Amino acid sequence: TCWRYFWKRARANTHFCLCFSPREDFFEKVSSSFAPLLSRCSYDWVSSWSQDTLVTMAVSSMGDVRITEGALAHLPISEAVTRSGSDSVTPLSQMSADATGSHTPEAPRSLTPEAKS
Repeated sequence: TCWRYFWKRARANTHFCLCFSPREDFFEKVSSSFAPLLSRCSYDWVSSWSQDTLVTMAVSSMGDVRITEGALAHLPISEAVTRSGSDSVTPLSQMSADATGSHTPEAPRSLTPEAKS
């Protein structure tokens, strides 16, 4: 039916990115309130990666999504990454490790610039 086709296409083509600060309980509240939504998500925990690795991960994850330079300027992460490398990410990962006692994963070797050269 048309309705089934619509939902199949919507599910296949809907993508979004959620960014939360580990300092607040907001992620915990959202994850308990919207468990079915978050159960189908993949989580990438960004720690103190190099700027090249962050950009490579973003490009790899976004695939063929086109983002114009004008739109890129409005994305908060683009400013943080381009102006200060991964410096703005490091304190966030350290705070989360302190809060949870767990270690943050490193970038997959296949996606690091060193592995490609």
